[in-house]
Amino acid sequence: MDFSQTLRHLLESRNGIRPSQQYIDKWIREQPPRTVRDRDSMHSSILEHFLNQDLKDTSLPTIPASYGNEPLGSFPPGNGIVLQIVDTHDISNSTHALLNNLATVAPVRQVYVRRAAEDDVQFPRGMLRWTLTDGFTEIIGLEYETISQLNLTTPFGCKLFIKPCEVRRGMMFLKPSNVKVLGGQVPSLFGGNMLAELERRFKARLGLQPIATPENETIPATSTIQPTPNATQPLPSPSIPQPQAAPPPTNIAQLQTRNTRGSDQFDGDDYWDMDMEALMELDAMNGEEALLMQQEQQLWEEQERILREEEHERQLEEREEQQWRTRRSASAVNDLDYAIQYPIDEHLTNMETMSVDNELSDTVLEEEGQDQWSLGLQSMEISAPTVAEVVQYMKDMKNDRISDIRLSEQVTIQGLCVSLVEFRIKSSGYKAFVEIKDSVIDLESEDASLYLLLPVNYVSECMGLTPMEYVDLKSKRGQEYAQKMYSKPFGRQFHNVQCEVQLDLSITEQYEKQGVLMPHVVSFRKFNS
Repeated sequence: MDFSQTLRHLLESRNGIRPSQQYIDKWIREQPPRTVRDRDSMHSSILEHFLNQDLKDTSLPTIPASYGNEPLGSFPPGNGIVLQIVDTHDISNSTHALLNNLATVAPVRQVYVRRAAEDDVQFPRGMLRWTLTDGFTEIIGLEYETISQLNLTTPFGCKLFIKPCEVRRGMMFLKPSNVKVLGGQVPSLFGGNMLAELERRFKARLGLQPIATPENETIPATSTIQPTPNATQPLPSPSIPQPQAAPPPTNIAQLQTRNTRGSDQFDGDDYWDMDMEALMELDAMNGEEALLMQQEQQLWEEQERILREEEHERQLEEREEQQWRTRRSASAVNDLDYAIQYPIDEHLTNMETMSVDNELSDTVLEEEGQDQWSLGLQSMEISAPTVAEVVQYMKDMKNDRISDIRLSEQVTIQGLCVSLVEFRIKSSGYKAFVEIKDSVIDLESEDASLYLLLPVNYVSECMGLTPMEYVDLKSKRGQEYAQKMYSKPFGRQFHNVQCEVQLDLSITEQYEKQGVLMPHVVSFRKFNS
């Protein structure tokens, strides 16, 4: 059985993950030999392993090169994709305030000393902005509504399932309804110590370097996170002021060690003059950071203004649409009276009335606060598809494409069994392949054939013999007798007969003769048309 295809289907259908074939094959090879597991336990094991790996080593690209080209849009298409966090910013609190939570601060010199490891660090919770990646391209996500499962110390490499959300100038607006936290972490992205990595990044933004003292050893800096090749950067708004690049930061450690000679070589005035010069340079650096903070605040206020205007426009549109529906409902009542007086227009009027009823039903759903996105997904998922839909779904799975057709794992189809295309008989078992088509062919669509391998127990029941019994019969009475009495009558049972088949799409097998992927047959039933 092809476990790799099964695992890939389970990861994609249950978790929204698009794993690479190389990753799945490598994971299977690394499993202990002679390990017998069912598909659910294998899915749980590979999912746990996946969550703690870098996406660039496990997944296919999911962010297109055209992302962010439109000023307003929606992303991702379909049901959603999995991205991982590689950087986090709190845009509501200054970097100084955040660093103060990690350090004991001298009030004048801003000399930061790490707290003891056992101290509890509590960061103020503001609005967060994440750098997210599919392993190949980095994009920006803004916390539009608080997502309680995430915070500033959420480890880098944490996986998020992103459902379709609003995108403005390359920035995704995230909220609990369109984000599912899958968890996981990648220690190589933060050096294994999240607080130490946050401290390093805070100091880098402020132009500070960790100072080595007897009580506090210098924290080794991890490598700077670089954008992934061909990364798509968010498009800035021309109306929103952008922070200007700050000049190269002053090294505070150098300023504090500038005067290292003994006090006997200088008088008191000379020594304090040198120290005051260092403090003046510190004040200049803090002024530059204050400018950056002011520009970031202006950016945030401009984004808030845009969101308020858009919310106002949306409310106006909803009000106008409600008024239109009310007028349309009144018009439908008049049309219905007109239809009663003039039966010649009855068909047309009834169609129009049905349309109005549907619109009123939609309005009731909206007023009750139904989650239209969830309802849409449920309505898109097909449990009783046509043969052509199953064929297209299997083609997409074989070619590693995201299918536009949403099917349940267990589906039931009805169609025409054209013939028994291949029948292999060995003492170890039967292999009977049949060809299934739709009973009613859509002339506008391609004539699709679905090839299935019938269950061995079902074939034995139809044959009236087990595989071993058939082989013994053939050896005793001859091949011609066995074919005449059993094989050929069996094949005629599947010639142009209506059938109902229950399939499990999470279990697949390659049919080399036709070059197609076949779903697993749970049950097969013939019936008269």
